[in-house]
Amino acid sequence: MNKAGWALALVAAAVATGGCGSDGEQGDPSGDTTAGVGGGDMTPPGPELEAEDVFGVTNFDDDDLNQQRDFDDPYQPGEDDLSPIVFAPERLAELEPGTEIRLTLAGDTPVIRVFHDGLAVLGAETGVTVYTFAYSGQAPLLEVEFGEYLARGGMLIEILDADGLVTDETEIAVMASPMILNNHLQPLERAWVLQTNGNSSMRGDFTAVLNERFTASPGNRYDFDIWLQDEPQFATQVGNHGERQDIIIDSNRDRGLDPWPEDTAGSEFAVSTWGPANQGTTYDSFGNLEVTPPVEANGVSYPYGRIYYGRQGNEGMGPELSNFLASQQLQAPVEVDSTWLCVGHVDEFATFIPDPSSEKGFKLLMADTRSAYALVETLDPNQTLPRYQQVHGVSTVGSIQDDNGLRALNDEIQLDELDPILAQFKTEFGLTDDDVILIPTIFEPCGSWAVAMTPGMVNLIVANPEGATPTLIVPDPFFRGTNESQDSDPFLTAFRDAMPEGLDIVFTDNFYTYHANLGEVHCGTAVQRTPDAKSWWVESRDLLQLERSYFQ
Repeated sequence: MNKAGWALALVAAAVATGGCGSDGEQGDPSGDTTAGVGGGDMTPPGPELEAEDVFGVTNFDDDDLNQQRDFDDPYQPGEDDLSPIVFAPERLAELEPGTEIRLTLAGDTPVIRVFHDGLAVLGAETGVTVYTFAYSGQAPLLEVEFGEYLARGGMLIEILDADGLVTDETEIAVMASPMILNNHLQPLERAWVLQTNGNSSMRGDFTAVLNERFTASPGNRYDFDIWLQDEPQFATQVGNHGERQDIIIDSNRDRGLDPWPEDTAGSEFAVSTWGPANQGTTYDSFGNLEVTPPVEANGVSYPYGRIYYGRQGNEGMGPELSNFLASQQLQAPVEVDSTWLCVGHVDEFATFIPDPSSEKGFKLLMADTRSAYALVETLDPNQTLPRYQQVHGVSTVGSIQDDNGLRALNDEIQLDELDPILAQFKTEFGLTDDDVILIPTIFEPCGSWAVAMTPGMVNLIVANPEGATPTLIVPDPFFRGTNESQDSDPFLTAFRDAMPEGLDIVFTDNFYTYHANLGEVHCGTAVQRTPDAKSWWVESRDLLQLERSYFQ
């Protein structure tokens, strides 16, 4: 039999027309229109069948709250993470009741299940790859369920005549979404901060900006482990029939926040961990896992951005998670060196923010010591810095100006670390100087490493609920005297003046609770964002290597 070859290169056409038909116009990339019985040159007359490709999500949440993922459960009516096989109604109307339809499933069949009227008929534990049923006269209830990210397959759908001969056929894609990590330009849906006595001011700022979208998680439940960014990493999947699977990657750091992902998930999120429990290093915390907005670099478009995380040689994020992220293909991870830092997280020196006036829609904020010292050298050396005296032993601006060892450290960090990282970002993310805003930052020694002495203003949160003006919630640098206003602070003013128009900015007090403990606002916050509105099965065919046929 000469099959009409199916290939995922036809995805866009299939979505637009309701399916990859076998009428010779869309069904065969080679233009062969001779699909028929026994390899003949003519297609026998008879009803033609068309169906839509299936691009779905994994069923890894726990709708029935039985402590196991739904893919491991029996069929549940009304399950919202299954994807329908949709036939063109006008084609079904041409079929006589009793006509036999044969389905053949190929590809990653152990992690794909197909249900007919709620009964598992193909794939997974059935071990069956061919299934035939009689058309009832009504559109059949056929649903596909996925048990692995990026599970790929194809389905051959054939109409049989009374003698069991094929009178028509169509081939469709059957594929699960990759895991897609969220970037800062996606609308914020919810944000969390751990409640503790020292962060009431910061929590108040979050409440004022986000209202009901903000939750203060109980500190006593989680041993007052305030670093909420480091335990959960949010991600999403979407399907071509509106399916949505929210995901929490649960770090293997396993400190006080260990139960937070499961507590927060309920039936809504899929929760998974990569790497041995209790063996995570600082690099396995998720201040060390970030995503750019959509970028284009070296002739390649990344419509969902690129992942970046800290790793140098054998030190950094564990291989279990880093290898998995690479396997998802869509966001092509980039390793950068964060091992020079005491905590070692990429959010300590870089972040992306919206820029409504930019053609690309964003700016990269990058920690920069040169601009920091250029600023400090213009200031009155007698200006007191009471908070720096308490936390860093630095009493005045002059103490910084006269500290040659500190200046030498920052010059070294700029030349050996920050400049190479920025050059790498420009190459890997297709950035120019116009896409970058340098944020004055001074580092200080932390054992054999470094940590920000001035609160790391790049370590911020983009609070941008749908329809609202984007607000940056930024660590207040407190480079000023007691009771002096924010307007008198040169570091704060420099940050505010450098920001694009169209953003609101809130400088929040995280000095003693977070900054003094080697972290900032972003380190202490978890954020869930709305999935990107684009269609990965259309936008990312090349990245996902979707040129594949199972039945040619």
